[in-house]
Amino acid sequence: MYLMHRKLSGHRSGTPRAPNRPGDTPYRTPGVYVESRPDRFPEIEPADLSAAAFVGITPRGPVGTAVAIEDMQAFTNTFGDVGSGHLGIAAGHFFANGGRRLYVVRICAPPETGDHTLALLTALDGLDDLGLLALPGVTATPVLSAAIRYCEARRHMITVADCPPARTSVAHVRAFADGLRGPVALYHPWLRGIHAPVPVPPSGAVSGVLARYQIEGCIWRSPAGPRAALADVTGVVHGYSRHELGELVRHNINPIRNLSGVVTPWGARTLSDNPEHRYLGVLRFLGFVEASIRRSTGWALFEPNDHTTWTRLRASVEAFLDDQWRAGALQGSWPEDAFFVRCDETTMTPADLDEGRLVILVGLAALRASEFLGLRIELKRDAGP
Repeated sequence: MYLMHRKLSGHRSGTPRAPNRPGDTPYRTPGVYVESRPDRFPEIEPADLSAAAFVGITPRGPVGTAVAIEDMQAFTNTFGDVGSGHLGIAAGHFFANGGRRLYVVRICAPPETGDHTLALLTALDGLDDLGLLALPGVTATPVLSAAIRYCEARRHMITVADCPPARTSVAHVRAFADGLRGPVALYHPWLRGIHAPVPVPPSGAVSGVLARYQIEGCIWRSPAGPRAALADVTGVVHGYSRHELGELVRHNINPIRNLSGVVTPWGARTLSDNPEHRYLGVLRFLGFVEASIRRSTGWALFEPNDHTTWTRLRASVEAFLDDQWRAGALQGSWPEDAFFVRCDETTMTPADLDEGRLVILVGLAALRASEFLGLRIELKRDAGP
């Protein structure tokens, strides 16, 4: 922990000594010498959650399987011309707004039930770079609710949802939003695209912005306002007054606004009942932190569950969170104001130790939060990282 303390506080204990060169060794006589060196803690690699998955109808292509594409040329080669289909236009908006990797699951007809939807989404199992899910233009509540449950089970995914295009009054949009709960961000109204002959669901363009924020290293940033302006979009199909915009945001619905030709989301909230997950940037950041820690601490499952392992884990996680704080993801003038990490006898019971569980508690002063948000990360030896 001494080296970790130096890193967090910014202090230095002196100028490091240059490595010994041949003929410049302090060991003047023959013999065996033992030099103690500090044990380097394993670094945590930032998780990539920038990929999105879109489910919908296309003219051709494999059915019911997730196909990875990285640009619109690859999309048309595999799934046919975009035409007026919601999925193809949404894919174009995803790439135009900064997205780089999209998994497309082609279906032949819209899903009708929640069970049918969950069965379709099994095509995404095992894709660990997924952070976003959208069914562009699909607005059936049972289908969207199933997609949200799938994301909730994956823990690090969020559904980006569209409202029915005909619902324009605030009361009607609120009534639709009332049927959705969980890790879902709802956007309205629909858009007018540069190359689109019909109104476009906003989920594709917004997913591109969210992917771009992670790619740029600022997954915590609030995807709203001028910095989140939507590319390849010329307007919205319905405008709201200032009062109506405020009403939508207060009910955690994200309106899209046309400001003198600049079309931008005017809210960045989710429909989660958990107040810690109310802001989209915070929820994305929490998922990113948890995924990063889980995926980079598997080594601890094969080490003794003792103070040495706990110390190395704390050092690893603290170094990672220090990087996030320095990048601007956390509040606080000092690291100790921005986060804490615990992994010791206070986080694990005797039963945890007996059953091979290693528990890390992380507290984060995330942006837009007025208190520490808690993460409990549990590693179990027979479950893998």
